Amino acid sequence: MSETNKIDEIVDFPVHFLSCEIGIIKPMNADKDLYNIEIPIVPFELDDERVKTSIRLDWIDFGDKTITELTNTAFIFPVNPEEGYIEGSIYLRSAHNPVDVTRIDFDNLTDNILAAALDMRILFEFEDIGFKNIDYTLNARLRIK
Repeated sequence: MSETNKIDEIVDFPVHFLSCEIGIIKPMNADKDLYNIEIPIVPFELDDERVKTSIRLDWIDFGDKTITELTNTAFIFPVNPEEGYIEGSIYLRSAHNPVDVTRIDFDNLTDNILAAALDMRILFEFEDIGFKNIDYTLNARLRIK
């Protein structure tokens, strides 16, 4: 956000906006050793505008597990800039706001959809968009691609 558009007051982000649609988990490369996840957020109204965005997570390393072997497993991740961190962001108020995912708990796999709980910190203050940083656990369903 440019200096002229800077928000003066920092408020709590309305976390009820973080309701998600079915996301996607897929390999990032032919070796299938790194993955990405994209979780669309249900559109919402903010600043008198309809917002359509998603949480995007890249460079996820699940070790030697394939996608179908992720059921009933958990993974811990460091935060940026430590090696092994997940590159994450959510686009909001004309800015890519960093998302640090520190844990992913995978549950069951049903009809090619993997249930997951993602512990994250959304760094809204990084881009100074008027919201405080939040710690949040997002419960998502991820379609395997």
